[in-house]
Amino acid sequence: MRFSYSFGVVLLAITLSGSLAPAAAQERQARVPVPVLGRTLDLRMGDEDRRLGELIEVDDDTLLLLDEGGLVTVPLSDITSVRYHRHGFGSSDALLWVGLGALVTGAGMTAACAQVEGTSCSGVFLGFSISWAVVGGLLAGSVASGQPRDLSPTSSGLRPYARFPQGAPDGFEATESVARGGAR
Repeated sequence: MRFSYSFGVVLLAITLSGSLAPAAAQERQARVPVPVLGRTLDLRMGDEDRRLGELIEVDDDTLLLLDEGGLVTVPLSDITSVRYHRHGFGSSDALLWVGLGALVTGAGMTAACAQVEGTSCSGVFLGFSISWAVVGGLLAGSVASGQPRDLSPTSSGLRPYARFPQGAPDGFEATESVARGGAR
C-alpha cells in the first residue's frame, strides 16, 4: 500500500512538472542573452582565395569581414561560396552523453531494485542501458546542427549572420574598435 502511494505522488510530481515546463522554458529563454557578435564565416572567392572571419555588416553589394588581418571589405560578386559552423556538438558527443546516462540510470535502478526484498535485479542494468542506447542512438542521428552549413552568397542570405544584421548604426565607423568588440 505504501509503495503505491509513493508511486502516485512521484507520478503526480512528474506530470505537474511537465505541464509547467513550457512556461518555465519561455521565461528562461527570455533571460538568455542574444549573441552580439557576428558568425564566423568561411568565404571562398574562386578556387584559391579563401577568407575566414566574423561577419560585421552586409550591404547590397559588399560585406565587411573581420579576419586575422583586420577589417576587410569583400564584394559579394567575388564570393563563390559561404560556409559556417554553428558549434562543435555532433552525433559522437550526443552518443557519449547517452552512454553516460545509460550507465548512471542502469546503476541507479539496479541499486534501487536491490533495496526491495525478494526481487531479482539481474536484468535491470541491462534493460535500462539497452533502452537508453536504442532511444539515444536514434536521436543522436538528428544532431546534425553542428555540421557545416552552406549559405547563399547574397545580401539577404548573409544578413542574419552579421553582427549588425539591420545595418551599421548611425555614426558607425569601421575601425579597430570593432575588432575589440566595441568602443572602450
